Amino acid sequence: MIWLVLQACLLALTLLGLFGLRRRIGMVPLYVCLGTLQVLQTLSAGLFVPTPLGIEFSPGSSLMFVMGLVAVLIVYIREDALEARQLIYALLIGNLLSGLLLLSLAAQVHYGEVRDLVGISFQGLATSAGMLVLGSLLLVLDALAVVVVYEFLARRLPVLAAMQLTLWLVLAADSLLFLGIAFWGTAGLGALLLNSILAKSIGSTFFVTVAWWYLRRWERELPLPTAVGESRGLFAILTYRQKYEWARSAALEDALTGVFNRRYFDATASHDLEMARRMGQPMALILVDLDSFKQVNDVHGHLVGDAVLKAVAGYLATTRRRADYVARFGGEELVIVLPGADVSKAAGVADESRRAVEALFSRGLSPVEITCSMGVAAFPEDGPSLEAVLEVADRRLYLAKETGRNRVVASEPEGEWAPGGTGTAATR
Repeated sequence: MIWLVLQACLLALTLLGLFGLRRRIGMVPLYVCLGTLQVLQTLSAGLFVPTPLGIEFSPGSSLMFVMGLVAVLIVYIREDALEARQLIYALLIGNLLSGLLLLSLAAQVHYGEVRDLVGISFQGLATSAGMLVLGSLLLVLDALAVVVVYEFLARRLPVLAAMQLTLWLVLAADSLLFLGIAFWGTAGLGALLLNSILAKSIGSTFFVTVAWWYLRRWERELPLPTAVGESRGLFAILTYRQKYEWARSAALEDALTGVFNRRYFDATASHDLEMARRMGQPMALILVDLDSFKQVNDVHGHLVGDAVLKAVAGYLATTRRRADYVARFGGEELVIVLPGADVSKAAGVADESRRAVEALFSRGLSPVEITCSMGVAAFPEDGPSLEAVLEVADRRLYLAKETGRNRVVASEPEGEWAPGGTGTAATR
């Protein structure tokens, strides 16, 4: 059992390490490593290791083959469909070539054209060649299935769940096809199928979990997509879809902070408010302005100011409720949209966020000390339209500035109030 664990760790560390170094050394080392594993897993497919779980693991099919499919999925997720296509073609050609060469060697052994010093049998070579060719064809189907199934599930499930369910489904189908063809009519085929599906499912659970951790920890930024070229078919369609999503994301995200931009806010918040009106639900807005931000830029420089703004926006974006979203409203101002929240609930969220922003420097998340002021307003109690709610929220933001900064204002004193004194754009 310990050898299986060590082999799994070595596979994951090597392949993920090569993938992580692709910007420096290219994708070829990963392709070569995967090609070697595909041949090795076929040659070792007949080896099974009993475990205390009552399941026999094949290092070839339960570890090497599974990690190969996980690698295809990672390439698709982090690069694009065309890069995944290149990997699949490389594995297919390499495996077919190895299978044909093994067949030719088997023929040489059968006809006595070689001097055998190690006792290689014709039957062993022929069987390995046949399994390699069959495995190569199924590999293409499996890789295509991984891409297509993940593409379908990723739109409906979180990344980890989509990755895991994709591998479970594809590997179960692979076991049915491969073992059904290779061992049809053999006694105990049902038990063999069950053992194979369970072993591959356990292996995929480990590899997918490690790969997901790697993606979250080390692959935070989207890479630049490669050119589509003149390709046609499924991979071109998927790559076009990915490029469209990248372009759409880039057009709707603020380049500095990574949160949504004003264009996204104007379109989405208006739609959300109309939905709230139809459903008879509230919708709150929180306008956030960094205190004395001009002074931060003047004293520490604009690069530090950019880092502060990015830290605050990043914190607000990662600690929001699932339905909420954050956008850069302009300059050092951010806006948080809270569908389904009234003023009271939004005020609680705002005050919690205000205190957290104040603590960013002490937690090492901001290069300098920073505080923020917030104005809270909601539909329908503060206005019947997005423009009206924004006007109230902006007025309350100015009131927060006027009354000392680093505070949340969710209501106004009775009587008409207008910003003045120090509540100017230069001193906000």
